Amino acid sequence: MNLDFLKAEGVLPLIIAAAAVVLAFLFRRPVARLLIRFTLTRLRRRNAERYVLIRDALIRPVSYMIFTGAARIAIVYMSIPAQYYNVVANIVSSLFMVTAFWALYAAAGLVAAHIVDSSSKRENGVNVTAANYVSGAIRIVIVVVGILMVLSRWVSDISGLIAGLGIGGLAIALAAQDTAANLFGS
Repeated sequence: MNLDFLKAEGVLPLIIAAAAVVLAFLFRRPVARLLIRFTLTRLRRRNAERYVLIRDALIRPVSYMIFTGAARIAIVYMSIPAQYYNVVANIVSSLFMVTAFWALYAAAGLVAAHIVDSSSKRENGVNVTAANYVSGAIRIVIVVVGILMVLSRWVSDISGLIAGLGIGGLAIALAAQDTAANLFGS
């Protein structure tokens, strides 16, 4: 078997990096399970039902985060031409950020369930509706920050966009002032 093509410059690192990405894709779920199991060991021992709920909610985003992280590391070792390297690196980094914020979004959904469960044991518990509002607000913040982080990867100056969002937020806040007053009043 003739392996002369491996002697060409940059081919062997490309093959190794591609193999690492393929292995990361194949073993992303078991590694994610292991990582979640290791991270949430204390919770798994104290409350097995909650651990299963959290594990099931986080397994997909964490597994894809592992895959995109491995792909981002592998890109450094691939011999991608300079004019394409930044675009490929931005795409993979954006995918990594999206999966990271997806994991945070999934975890934020579990916050309301945890607040309601922990407060139901006390006499002055938190209202389910209030917990859902808090969870929704956290999710909105996570989505906005995630979008801004991905945009900051592609656009050099997003301060104008942030200023526009601030002005738009102020306009919405002034328009919804009576509604918010009624909501908190009730």
